[in-house]
Amino acid sequence: GANGEMDLRDLRTGQIRPLAKQRWFGAGFSPDGRQIAFFRRTNDVYELRIVGVDGSAERMLWQAEKGWAAWEAQWFPDGKRIMVSVWIAEDRNRLVAISASDGAATTLWEGKHLRDPQLSPDGKSAVDTRRVREDPAADELWLLRFEDRSEALLFDRGRKAAVGAA
Repeated sequence: GANGEMDLRDLRTGQIRPLAKQRWFGAGFSPDGRQIAFFRRTNDVYELRIVGVDGSAERMLWQAEKGWAAWEAQWFPDGKRIMVSVWIAEDRNRLVAISASDGAATTLWEGKHLRDPQLSPDGKSAVDTRRVREDPAADELWLLRFEDRSEALLFDRGRKAAVGAA
């Protein structure tokens, strides 16, 4: 909407349906296309919210602690959880899985760097880029494994070759 509200346009009919009446960011569709997860910042607290694509049942699932930042609502393939990127403090970041039914949070990975993580198709890991110098051509690609919370360097652009194993 004109003031930052969330609207959904039916591409066949052109009809616009209002979904969220306040400012939002970082939205993502559920795998079945029936819900949208998004963030709202209220009184300097980041909230993960969910709404039906018909505009029904908007509710808050999870709140970050005051002083934390959260972004990147990415649904797991089964539609039961949403991965959220969380900035806690300088050099301390987390990937958290939030239950779409009750908002329960589970830490998937924690470390120093988190830039733009992307959930894998199987939901078992994420990949993320790391800026190692001011030159974006030197960015690295990292695999973040949830099972053991480990990480592995996959690609170093400076060397233009794969340096780690998946």
